[in-house]
Amino acid sequence: SSGINAEWPLRPGHRLFQKYVPPLLEFILEGVMGGRNVPKLKTIVPISDLRMVTQLSILLDALMPDQGETGGAAAALDCDTIEAIFISCLCFSLGGPLLEDGRVKFDEYLKQLAALGTSNSDTSRPSELPTSKPTLFDYFFSLEENQWKAWSLAVEPYIHDPERLFTEILVPTVDTTRATWLIEHMIRIRQPIVLVGETGTSKTATVQDVLRGVDRDSNLILNINFSSRT
Repeated sequence: SSGINAEWPLRPGHRLFQKYVPPLLEFILEGVMGGRNVPKLKTIVPISDLRMVTQLSILLDALMPDQGETGGAAAALDCDTIEAIFISCLCFSLGGPLLEDGRVKFDEYLKQLAALGTSNSDTSRPSELPTSKPTLFDYFFSLEENQWKAWSLAVEPYIHDPERLFTEILVPTVDTTRATWLIEHMIRIRQPIVLVGETGTSKTATVQDVLRGVDRDSNLILNINFSSRT
């Protein structure tokens, strides 16, 4: 289980929870949007409302700064920044298990609930939502820079290492960069994570690439291979 970071500002946190979570859960699981009946959104794996909220709290634990980080505690963050972090966490918790068409509908309703200004740019300040890419799943909120950034800006250029085994080569893409970011945050707060996707989408390669950078003095890596029927 996970509890919200002790530094999480309770008043704005409660307000944001009430603003976003109940209507989004109704939309996903019950097919209710603003009092209207609409088709339920399909998920790649079955997931309950409790599990979605748990995932949200885990991501907030991971993304909210601890005491001493980013020049101060989470309590010192302004309301716009707190809401931007919360929206980013909503995308990868409540919106994480959704299929692609469901993510588009989720994104539209999330923006409607947010009722914030927009910026047609690959970056934007906390008080605005970026719209140059199709959905908010194409962005993350950088606390270090205090702005929304497109994942495409975070993709590092591929530099070939002739000494590296062919099986260890991973060319960075938006998808691998996003997955790596999530995995590293979960490792930092010691939370489990499962990557779900079709064959050939670099799930195994991404995980192995992250694990190659893990401190072997404090971590034991155990690889277990399963067949496609497992």
